Amino acid sequence: MTLGRRMNSLRFLLRDQDSKYTRTFDAAFEANDVETLLSPPQAPRANAICERVVGTLRREALDQVLIPPPISRRTGSDDDMSWAA
Repeated sequence: MTLGRRMNSLRFLLRDQDSKYTRTFDAAFEANDVETLLSPPQAPRANAICERVVGTLRREALDQVLIPPPISRRTGSDDDMSWAA
């Protein structure tokens, strides 16, 4: 999948404060309504903290969500009830 296809689903761009990212770089994303968020300056632990929060959310919240199996199409035969057992 190319960036062109995914550009519609992007909302944020998280980047560091490096000087290699020029104003033109940000403008390319802002033209597509993508908000650029800068990481905090001189915060080497920021990534570790974010990873820990995401891990906690996955373990505590998403593991509790039950996703039901897809409903198969009926073939018209009521004799085949193996899916219900």
